[in-house]
Amino acid sequence: MTTAEAYCASIPDWARAEISTTRERFGLIMGVLETFRPVVMAEIGVSAGILSGALLHKASQYAESPKLYGVDLGRTCYYDEDRPIGVGLREARPELSPLFDLRLGKTAADLDGIVEGKLDFAYIDANHCHPWASIDMLCLLPHMRDGGIIGLHDTNPARIDSHANAAVYTFHSLNAEKFSDVEYDVLGSGFCVYRPDAAFLQSLLDSFLIPWETDVPDAVLEAVIRTVDRLGGDAGRFGELVRFVRGNSPFLLDLEDRSKERVIARYENSTSWRATSWLRGLVRLCRR
Repeated sequence: MTTAEAYCASIPDWARAEISTTRERFGLIMGVLETFRPVVMAEIGVSAGILSGALLHKASQYAESPKLYGVDLGRTCYYDEDRPIGVGLREARPELSPLFDLRLGKTAADLDGIVEGKLDFAYIDANHCHPWASIDMLCLLPHMRDGGIIGLHDTNPARIDSHANAAVYTFHSLNAEKFSDVEYDVLGSGFCVYRPDAAFLQSLLDSFLIPWETDVPDAVLEAVIRTVDRLGGDAGRFGELVRFVRGNSPFLLDLEDRSKERVIARYENSTSWRATSWLRGLVRLCRR
């Protein structure tokens, strides 16, 4: 029996409604952990805590005291409001609970004061509406070690819809060493190696030029701008840019036609995308 199969056998029946509970997905993610052997990890978007348990289950095989930080803005599971965030981990593998530092009502923008030291691995599976995956990744960067692994859920470029847009655009736009396997499920997971250089940062910031699907609270937006400054980017120019895109984005886009080509066409024909074309050109010029 594989590690993924053994863990799947411990999952309570009610938690099998969670999209991450397939043996194949656990096998993929556990394979990444086996390759890179992270010890200090973070999970952005926890839900029932089933993936949290899988991460700690695997890490406990090669590390004496692995650590997992988890943040979730919600209080209950998205598919079962009677179940508190993280309860699946406590039911499936209660002995792993002391290794899990779970914070509720928090996002990646709140990691300061929570994470101690540098992260070896982080997985993002929170709000999928753009630009939240980009925000979550950006806010993780000050806490990642050079060579750390960042994973995102829903990165299959063959299927872009209102559930997958943010992760797809964020992951595939990165100037980074990437690896993914979407063979195991429809949406797929993708992973990249973080390098703290200007090219990686700029490629991530470029994703904010895509018209936003939803608004972002002022406090989070200010935290994002501060993070850009902390990482050595041009926070002033970035702040002006994202406020412009935010103010001109067609929030809550109608994405009933979920083909990749039609979705991209909607983005590229939107007012804000056309209005920021000169900024993208300037970014490309400056990066030469």
